[in-house]
Amino acid sequence: MYLPVNESNITSEVNPLLAVVLGAKQQGYNNQQIIQEAQRAAECKGDDTGYHYVVATVNQIEFLEKLNRPTIAYNREFLFNAIYQSVLSGMSDADVIRVCGEYCNLDDFAFCQLALEYILVNRIPSDSEQANFLRIVDEKIILGFEVVCELFIGLKNMYLNNLLRKVLDSHIYQLYLESKPVEYFLNSREKIADNWVRDRLKRVASIIAVGSSKQLEFDVTSLSGVTLTSAPKSLEASDAVDEIIESSQFNLDEAGELVVGVLKDFKIEAEFIGAYSGPTFNRIELKLARGTKFSSVANFGDDLVQQLGLELGIKVPPMVSSICGRTAIDIPRVDREIAYFRDYVDFDDDIDVSRICIPGGVDVNAIFHWINLCDDNITHVIGSGRTRSGKSQFLKGGVLYLVRKYPPSVVRLALSDVKRVTLGKFKNLPHLVAPVCKDASSTADMLEFLVAEMELRYQEFDAHEDEGIENITQYNRFYFGSKVMPRIICWIDEAPEMLADEVYTERVEAALSTLLRKAGAAGIHLLVYSQRPDKDAIKPQIRSNFPCKTAFAAARPEDSYIALADDKDRRAFHLLGRGDFILRTNEFDERLQALYLADDEDVEYFRCLLSEAINQHDPYVAWESGLTFDDFVKQLYLNKGLVDPNAVDRIVTSKQIKIHDSTKNKQLDNADLYKHGEKVEFRANYDFNVEFDAEKKNQILGLHRRGYTVEEIVKEIFGDLPGGRNGDRKFTKLKNAVERYIRSLNEEDNL
Repeated sequence: MYLPVNESNITSEVNPLLAVVLGAKQQGYNNQQIIQEAQRAAECKGDDTGYHYVVATVNQIEFLEKLNRPTIAYNREFLFNAIYQSVLSGMSDADVIRVCGEYCNLDDFAFCQLALEYILVNRIPSDSEQANFLRIVDEKIILGFEVVCELFIGLKNMYLNNLLRKVLDSHIYQLYLESKPVEYFLNSREKIADNWVRDRLKRVASIIAVGSSKQLEFDVTSLSGVTLTSAPKSLEASDAVDEIIESSQFNLDEAGELVVGVLKDFKIEAEFIGAYSGPTFNRIELKLARGTKFSSVANFGDDLVQQLGLELGIKVPPMVSSICGRTAIDIPRVDREIAYFRDYVDFDDDIDVSRICIPGGVDVNAIFHWINLCDDNITHVIGSGRTRSGKSQFLKGGVLYLVRKYPPSVVRLALSDVKRVTLGKFKNLPHLVAPVCKDASSTADMLEFLVAEMELRYQEFDAHEDEGIENITQYNRFYFGSKVMPRIICWIDEAPEMLADEVYTERVEAALSTLLRKAGAAGIHLLVYSQRPDKDAIKPQIRSNFPCKTAFAAARPEDSYIALADDKDRRAFHLLGRGDFILRTNEFDERLQALYLADDEDVEYFRCLLSEAINQHDPYVAWESGLTFDDFVKQLYLNKGLVDPNAVDRIVTSKQIKIHDSTKNKQLDNADLYKHGEKVEFRANYDFNVEFDAEKKNQILGLHRRGYTVEEIVKEIFGDLPGGRNGDRKFTKLKNAVERYIRSLNEEDNL
């Protein structure tokens, strides 16, 4: 077996050598085989320059391979060892940081920076590296103190620092034996910045001055002994990680005083009040001087990174927020803690039908907060968060807690998951009032069902007005023991994705508006979430009716403004992801760390809770409205003159609708629509406002025959469409028109 490495390759330029290594990797050679072949070629040539380059390149590739794997977080000992090996291979500091920044999350990246600094300072250089360093020192020392002392600049390694100081100490002593005058040492001292060398020169000058009866301004000290820096620390991964984490925990009181000092430099007077440490961040609280506006420090995070980034170990701008009587500066923790779901939830407490809660999060004081949906300041919740913000974990944790804590007689669920990635695991729960909705059609049906259920509940309240019952809390308090009116919690994930389908937008928006206005007192609660809070997707008048907001990490400051309903509040943009969120109501505004369910890691725990929820004993009798989802949907479409949603390709609610049976070529009346098992095809006028010319039809036909999907065809022919709701609508129209044209082609082929 021979690699494509030969004598000419080894002595060639760097880029061809890199190409050789990459080519060998693609052919299936492992790292050791590549190094062995490079060594063989180097021995034949008698030049090991290329060999060293190949070794360094292979180590860099191996370092990349170690980090380039899907994972939530890396083991810290693994990271430390990977970085240590990359340093030993000769990989540059910049390349190490670049790779870590590309493949690590925020916490691991901060650790990598500290680990690299630790390794550079504490590692013991090889014998060849020490010999080469001493050779450089010997070459420069002939040119004078100021020249050799330039080697201290940028020299991080503790061992090499000690080596350089030993050489200089010996040289200074030799100059002393040569009876150099006091002025020589004093003049040299003025030209050198290193404090250790300056101190040594001062001591020699003092000794000479005493011997010559000259008076100097500093005290005479002894030259005996060499005071060097501490010995290098352990580079064992387990010991080193502990030291790195410990050293990164800057004293919070000192940090607070540093922040006050920086603010003072910017002409902002403040007083340090106190500091607290939470699972995600450390909080420094300040009291601004009278007459100082909060706006003067609201966007001070970037300046703090620039001024105190090294001292406080901060790489991203900390969040600056105004709390009661104080200003809070939240500094991310390097050793961030995970708040596990199983450590905070408890299913043993007695059930309170007037207090239905979902898990909230842990605050900076390590206090856990619940979200009580029965609270008038909450009732309905809207939230958003970018990818990896922890939003999905929050949703799954909330649903799992509800179904495990409360039986179906107390809590029922209505779930919509258009993207089909978050809530599908709960499809078999007895708590569901309807199957998990996977598209806009079924979600619209579900929301209208909830509106009908709400009206029936108010009719029940009216029937008991003599008892003074006006809402579900009063009803359950009055009848508890004989029957319970269950709360219905409706979770909607990726609402903009659903609202992008204009066919159902009007129905969905009308149902949402009605439920937000009236459903809270009837015990129906909406929790609506999206990845990006697009103001064009959910209308402001609908969004404003949500009294509670849960803002997870936002991708842009503009998203933060929308998520927190404040044109100046960009705090969500500074959140750290992975469950870090802001809970805001009319009376509460707090940054919390959401719980981590770990349903993909601790699978058995998740399955156990889900099984217990499905099979749990229900000790109560539930009030029933008599309305079922299946009957409601059938009647809904019958009343509107629409087709059975289980027997058609899609449902259209346009008033100008023409229903057509392609197999019989006749118009259908309502009686024909429900023929069991018959596939009914229909079209609506709104679909015919997109027509293609001959060129577009040829392009569609060509791409279709090459195996392109409908979505790929639209993107290929029409390019990127504008974002937001209008772009989604246009894409849907084009997609429908392309599908219709392809279907017509298939029908012609069948004929």
